[in-house]
Amino acid sequence: MVAKRGSLLLIKRGDAASPEVFTSVGAIQSSTWSIAGNSINVTTGDDVDGNNEIWNTFITGPKDGTITANGISKGFLPVQTVYNDFATGTAVNYEIVVPNVGTWTASMIVGDMSFDGPFDGVVGFDMTLNMSGAPTFVAET
Repeated sequence: MVAKRGSLLLIKRGDAASPEVFTSVGAIQSSTWSIAGNSINVTTGDDVDGNNEIWNTFITGPKDGTITANGISKGFLPVQTVYNDFATGTAVNYEIVVPNVGTWTASMIVGDMSFDGPFDGVVGFDMTLNMSGAPTFVAET
């Protein structure tokens, strides 16, 4: 039987090679996303009248975010690589694949991590990924 396209969100971890190859960590069963492109206060260093003007400006596009997810993985090794990122505080490129929509890619730091199992070869996980750079999005064609 040939595998068919899934309907769950998929999380993949990059290997930092060139070109980068992403390996599946697991399927996300539920998640919360927060992606921000907020306005910020801006001042100028060359303020000639000395009144330290402050104004709000909007930085276009997403600049940072957090993804909290729980899911399942086929085996312990993919989850263990994410745990190693958590333990060392290493920023790694991750992809979140949204079926029939597209793929978000960003450098992320694992903020929280827990896992259970395995049960029949399946490992459960809970994690929080904090973006350490602006995410990119590629729409599915």
